[in-house]
Amino acid sequence: MRQWQGKRYWLVGASEGLGRALAGRMSRAGVELVLSARSEPRLRELAESLPGRAHVAPVDVRDMASVREAAVAAGEIDGVVYLAGAYWPQPAQAWDGDQVEAMCDINFTGAARVLGAVVPAMVARGAGHVVLTGSLAGFRGLPGAIGYGASKAGLMHLAESMQADLRGSGVEVQLVNPGFIRTRLTEKNSFTMPFIMEPEAAATLMFDHMGTGRFAKSFPALFSRVFRYSRFLPGWAYYRLFAPRRAAPEAALPVSLAPRRGSGDIGASGRSRRMSPEISIKKVVHTIFQSREPGRAKELHAFIDALNEDEQAHLTAIAWIGRGAFEAEDYESALATAYSEATTPTADYLMGMPHLGENLESGLEALGIDVTEAEEDFFDR
Repeated sequence: MRQWQGKRYWLVGASEGLGRALAGRMSRAGVELVLSARSEPRLRELAESLPGRAHVAPVDVRDMASVREAAVAAGEIDGVVYLAGAYWPQPAQAWDGDQVEAMCDINFTGAARVLGAVVPAMVARGAGHVVLTGSLAGFRGLPGAIGYGASKAGLMHLAESMQADLRGSGVEVQLVNPGFIRTRLTEKNSFTMPFIMEPEAAATLMFDHMGTGRFAKSFPALFSRVFRYSRFLPGWAYYRLFAPRRAAPEAALPVSLAPRRGSGDIGASGRSRRMSPEISIKKVVHTIFQSREPGRAKELHAFIDALNEDEQAHLTAIAWIGRGAFEAEDYESALATAYSEATTPTADYLMGMPHLGENLESGLEALGIDVTEAEEDFFDR
């Protein structure tokens, strides 16, 4: 356990939200604080409300001269906690250059400025404590997180590099990756935020972690597993789960998936080559039943491998719909994805898919395709 009584810490980004709550938690533990943010009135209000000693050093982390001035005012410190952050939710289609620049400049480059002002002195005396605030959004790219996700990913990478360099030097590095916290920043979100926390609860978890010797902590625990484990997913699976492909506006009209009368085929005529190929329902049914017959794996692999590129793409798209990766009305998107992400042999991919037969069967059902005749033909062969 870390001894807090009598220590001096510089909190950057202390005026609101998590930073303000953490300041209260640390002050109650006996830490002398140097409080920094852009709003001097809010900092003074906070300092006056704290039970312990607190000093105010306004700073604009986007300005190196301001950072150096605040660092001089902070003096010799035992530790620094970087909590400054900016956030505007936006997808790449609604890119706001000024907002993206501000997020990168405050969330990542601002941290580099602050660390550049204090880490060399810590290294020279062989003692210090650095705490950086990442985000669950920094583990992998997320939709609607242009600027914010990248800036947090950079900060998390910076923390890992510092940990690699400073282990055993006497300068301790820690990284905290919170999920959603109810602040003025998350008020900008129009979507439901799972497991959202109050700042005081998040500050308690962060402060508890700061008292340990462990490097990183992500929370809430259950929610964080989704993001931490996502790092082990291959790209095709990750984007299908976290960012399903959306059809372009000009391709938004649904493809007719019912077999053309008398054809026994799946597909649509009169479209581009990529969207118009057909696969016989009999071949899909053949795949379903062979996948369920013991000892037929090699035969099924050869059967799928012998299908042409278009048939393989359709078969994959139907399986994805059956397993819930795409909705039936998104068949065009599923098919386009099957073409664009066919980086491994389709036979190998589908043979490795758990419950292939059930997925294909469910996919056909979701698409409203009657396979009774094809099944009868299969058993009568």
